[in-house]
Amino acid sequence: MSGSERAGVKVSTRREVRVLSLANPPVNALAAPVVEELYRELESALADTSVNALVVTGEGGVFIAGADINRLQRIARGEALATSSAPTLLDVNALLESAAKPCVAAIDGFALGGGLELALACHGRVGTPRARLGLPELRLGLIPGAGGTQRLPRLIGAEAALEMMLTSRELRGADAQRLGLLDVLADAESLLETACDLARKLAARGQWVTSLKRGDRIGDLPTARAVAESQLEAVRARYRNQHQADACVRAVLAGVEHGAKHGAKVERDAFLELLASTETRALIHVFFAERAVGRADLPKTRELRSVGLVGAGTMGRGIAVSLLNAGLRVTVVESDAERVASARDVIEGLLLHEVERGRSTREQAAERSACLRMATDLEALASVDFVIEAVPEDLELKRRLFVELGRILLAHVPRASTSSTLEPALLRQSGQTSGPLLGLHFFSPAQGMKLVEVISDEATDPQALADARALVKRVKKTPVLVRSCPGFLVNRIFMPYSQATGFLIDRGVEPDRIDRALFDFGMPKGPSRVGAPTGNAAALDLSDDDIVAHLLYPVVNEAHRALGEGVVGAASDIDVSAILAYGFPSYRGGPMFWAEQGGLPHVATRLEEWALRYSAPLFAPCEALLAAASTAASSAAPSA
Repeated sequence: MSGSERAGVKVSTRREVRVLSLANPPVNALAAPVVEELYRELESALADTSVNALVVTGEGGVFIAGADINRLQRIARGEALATSSAPTLLDVNALLESAAKPCVAAIDGFALGGGLELALACHGRVGTPRARLGLPELRLGLIPGAGGTQRLPRLIGAEAALEMMLTSRELRGADAQRLGLLDVLADAESLLETACDLARKLAARGQWVTSLKRGDRIGDLPTARAVAESQLEAVRARYRNQHQADACVRAVLAGVEHGAKHGAKVERDAFLELLASTETRALIHVFFAERAVGRADLPKTRELRSVGLVGAGTMGRGIAVSLLNAGLRVTVVESDAERVASARDVIEGLLLHEVERGRSTREQAAERSACLRMATDLEALASVDFVIEAVPEDLELKRRLFVELGRILLAHVPRASTSSTLEPALLRQSGQTSGPLLGLHFFSPAQGMKLVEVISDEATDPQALADARALVKRVKKTPVLVRSCPGFLVNRIFMPYSQATGFLIDRGVEPDRIDRALFDFGMPKGPSRVGAPTGNAAALDLSDDDIVAHLLYPVVNEAHRALGEGVVGAASDIDVSAILAYGFPSYRGGPMFWAEQGGLPHVATRLEEWALRYSAPLFAPCEALLAAASTAASSAAPSA
């Protein structure tokens, strides 16, 4: 084997097979320089008379995890689409599809988005059992944009292809082979040689069928339409007020009815239209915001193997299940034997419910149950690495508990309160409470809700804060770091939401009208309380957009106030928190992103108008919002 290295692509030759290995760690994303280099190497290999076939693969146990998502982020922030004449993924796929030499994709690890689209353009695909293949573009408000809506249905049929794309489902190696997406399954050690063997066989045979010319599996138009409608109905709620699912179906059906060339044009036009939409830019913003949330300069995390939990009510049981599902040993303490028995039954029932929903196996549920210890004495927590209290919301009860834990636990063991209202400073007994104490505000149901507010103040030990954040990530939830204040973050910023709802009802706006307007905006349900309007009999004459603004502009205002006070480190943390805990529609990007898109000067001006018109401090814009609006107005003003 001979070889050489080039930027982005490693090149070698194995017995007349040119192997092109993408090397763009950590996930071999298809950044523009890598795509350009791959195109040049493909041209070189196709022109080389000593090469009979090609294999494309990826370094580091990953094929290609997708397009350059950072480029999408810049577009979401307003950067214009590039007009460069350099080769794109579309050009690479077209070159592969029409090549006079067969090309095989050797897939290990992720083959997602543009990575899978490249593999679909190859003439054969070999994968490992741990390969993960999918087209998840709809999560970002997009559709596959490099031929995926045309090639995938021709390989595995319209029904399976639409289900994969509309749900963003990833296929493991064995399932991908069963559906026809992979031709051969091989272990990681023999993957490359197996792919080279398949490439040689295709070359020796002298004929192969490209994906776009396959017609045996895609089906007829009436069947495809019926399948498409059924698939759309199944996911309609997921994509409420969004357009990517309909666009994906439209592209697939165009290809079935008029051929792959026409379908590819419909796909590309829809992709570019979606990319320019506010909804897609919001979803891309949220994608990056979720990955950035909770970042802070904290000490290295200590290893956590066991967690103690005091209190096994509804919240405690949900937390226990989350901890057990993460592979931790859990000791639950309750006040008496009867409560202990009841709590164990419920926790084990929740573990079995995970099995029924297909999220775990019975063997896994049994292993997790074996990691559960129940006790009635706090002394059982003496050797745990972390303690969470979930006792009733009683200040004195919690204070006494933390004093007792200080006597039992090792000095360095973090202890966290799940209180939604009591700040850590209130829970500390001056001179009596010892050990690092902070807050972990879970949302109900704890086993299902992804957000956890990690509450700290000036007395919080940074090491305990680091350990708490790591624990939240360990249980596959999203930690947002919050500086302690009344209401913490989410409850605080949405308090004006409830107040504004009551304000409008008191002024004659029907509750169901408010609910409908907010539901149409994208909230999971309306905010109104039951009961007839009271107070001023002169009803406000408001449009649905006015109703949404009256309820959500105060949220934006309070969010800016919290940000200005340093309660959270970034506006994007607020967006993620509002989406995960309160159901703010992700395609709006969160309240901060949504307000920026609509214009902060406009938000501030409307709030000022309402504060004067209604003589209502609820609507008075805070200094932080006014400053942000002024900055936004200055940056938007044309330079002289």
